[in-house]
Amino acid sequence: MYGLIHNALRSMVVQEHGEPLWQLILESTEIEVDVFLSMRQYDDTTTLSLIAASAQATNMEVDAFLESFGFYWLTVFAPTDYGALLKLTGDDPFAFLRNLNVLHERISTSFLEFRPPVFSVIQVSDECIELQYNSTRKGLTSFVEGILRGLPTMFNVTMVVELMERAAVQQGEQSLFRITKAGAQRGRS
Repeated sequence: MYGLIHNALRSMVVQEHGEPLWQLILESTEIEVDVFLSMRQYDDTTTLSLIAASAQATNMEVDAFLESFGFYWLTVFAPTDYGALLKLTGDDPFAFLRNLNVLHERISTSFLEFRPPVFSVIQVSDECIELQYNSTRKGLTSFVEGILRGLPTMFNVTMVVELMERAAVQQGEQSLFRITKAGAQRGRS
């Protein structure tokens, strides 16, 4: 993964828990770098080690930490660095989700060997969609769930996000979410 993710992780930990805890996390992972180059690619094990150590240091389960990190990513970090790009992605949550692959295509020119996830949107009703997440990486469904839970904040709407399925596949993981605008009738089962 890219240093941008590490910088966002550091930003969240420092903002919520202080710089000394971040330094302890780096020491516990034996990563001696305190600055990550945003556009540089780092081995996924570095990122996953930082996430696991951050979860442990903040007394959270890894999935709960990842969900919190996904929420932070969408509502705090990404708007600062990618605000204009996020605005171009859609003006409501469903349009935004339909355009996630386009968003990743736009930023792929900035990152070498970029391996973004792929999202598929299934329209259940005017007020409900299902979102399929496919990634070559394992263990990041909770991060995506946090991003989805950040959409109501980003768009000032009320929505219900449900994780319907989560499965490891041979080359990564695949998950299915149902997203319903508040007050809407549930779609198909």
